[in-house]
Amino acid sequence: MAGVGLRSSAEDLAELESARALLKKAQRFDEVLRLRVIILVGSGTMMQETAQICEVGMSTVNRWVGRFRSGGMNRLLTKGPYPGQKPKLSHDQMQELARIVETGPEAQGLDTGVWTSPIIADLVYKRFGVRYHPVALRGALQWHL
Repeated sequence: MAGVGLRSSAEDLAELESARALLKKAQRFDEVLRLRVIILVGSGTMMQETAQICEVGMSTVNRWVGRFRSGGMNRLLTKGPYPGQKPKLSHDQMQELARIVETGPEAQGLDTGVWTSPIIADLVYKRFGVRYHPVALRGALQWHL
């Protein structure tokens, strides 16, 4: 079932375009896309055509239009930033781990010249009692090294 479009005045569309330009300057591209959808639908473009132009699904267009109808532009804005999961290692532990990694594996009694994520994950478990998946540990280390 095709969704019903929006009826927007030229003044409303101009306000949305201004907000979209500000968001674009702020590099908030998810919100820029949402406003583009609303502007297209509000200017009379069919929702299915809008979905194709913006390369999103029809259900996404319907959801964004519904949000806009229920709360205006504010309902389209991201509420983040979301902090994510609490780190498993404290800041001090991560600094200690960074120092260990910088000294090299030989300094830890290992017979390899190269750190790998599985070796570091094993070291973290033995040293701090914390289990990390090697891939997740690699991402955590990138923030601290």
